[in-house]
Amino acid sequence: MNVLLSFAVLVVFSASVFAKESPPKIQVYSRDPGVFDKENMLICHVSDFHPPDIDIQLIKNGQKIEGAKQTDLAFEKGWKFHLTKSVSFKPSSGDTYSCKVRHLKAEKTITWDLICEFHWNYAYRLFQNIPPSETVVDVKMILTVKPLQGKECNVQVTENEKVSTVKELVFERLNIPPHQQRLLYKGKALADEYRLSDYAIGPEAKLNLVVRPTGERNSGATVSSNSSTTSSNGSTGNGVWQLLSTVLAKHFSPADAAKVQEQLIKDYERSLRQLSLDDIERLAGRLLHPEAEGMDTSCMD
Repeated sequence: MNVLLSFAVLVVFSASVFAKESPPKIQVYSRDPGVFDKENMLICHVSDFHPPDIDIQLIKNGQKIEGAKQTDLAFEKGWKFHLTKSVSFKPSSGDTYSCKVRHLKAEKTITWDLICEFHWNYAYRLFQNIPPSETVVDVKMILTVKPLQGKECNVQVTENEKVSTVKELVFERLNIPPHQQRLLYKGKALADEYRLSDYAIGPEAKLNLVVRPTGERNSGATVSSNSSTTSSNGSTGNGVWQLLSTVLAKHFSPADAAKVQEQLIKDYERSLRQLSLDDIERLAGRLLHPEAEGMDTSCMD
């Protein structure tokens, strides 16, 4: 046992040591749209770097901001690491904020240019006769879009972007036509004409992507939904619940059999509601690849 453990540690260590050196990608943004004299959160996300010899500092007017919080070091495929550092702040006119990152011997500083963005937005809104008191900065944020199967992608948007715009960006990265995309956030389908802010979607949110077969329209989802509702009903005639009813009738009185079947249907529907899209992806993957080990159905408990 100790030999196997030592070998596993050696493999992990060797993979990390011989992984290709990679410089960090740096993203600086705020949790909410930038507004002067309003509490916010400054965030610096550093990703895709190796080795994990790194130092991150959040800077205000050239001085390090104390009290910033940093996530634990995490790694992805290829032994590339990522970290996020954040701190509460209240931007004021004339202040500049940035993120200074040292990786190995190289240093890089990325500035959150609030002043430039604010004044451009201010001038634009005055031109549009929008009161200055309503002037805000639409700060860019990074969203992850994950298909049920296949590689995920990141898109950079503002919270005021429409869902249709996100689909166009996904099309550019994954080559999936917008009309075949069905985006979901926390299990809820997103409508093209709504903005991300309407769904309270913020920085680093994860959207799930369901790809419709070619030729299928939105109405197909409605038909499928109605069909699913019917099949979960005990009165459907497609076999499963009828067969169960026949089996229960052999062991219970009619009244007790009906109660047992009703409870089983409720448990079945509850299990379906608890399934995440990641659970569905795992189940689908194992059904499509039966040569894999026995299917883990713990997500259905």
